[in-house]
Amino acid sequence: MAMKGFKRSTVQFKYQEGFQVGLFCGVIATVLFVSFMAIYLFMLDTEFATGILDSWGLSYNKGALMVLVTIAMMGFSTSIVLTLAFMQLLKESWNTSQAA
Repeated sequence: MAMKGFKRSTVQFKYQEGFQVGLFCGVIATVLFVSFMAIYLFMLDTEFATGILDSWGLSYNKGALMVLVTIAMMGFSTSIVLTLAFMQLLKESWNTSQAA
């Protein structure tokens, strides 16, 4: 939505600027979600992270930090992939119009 709104508000939509908007929104959303999960894991349900990590079958020290790092990595990588995909839909075409 931010990328579409940015495209509507600019006269000439550049790929780099749209890509920056997409990444910026993705990073903000990831940071907000990781912050929420940190509060949830450390304050509200301290056994939640252990339950998730037990299902992964890890054999080393498990903790909430491992879940938060995983969520952050997944959020940042998803932001990059979705920004690349949405920019393919929003970018201006370089195809020339044929004379009739």
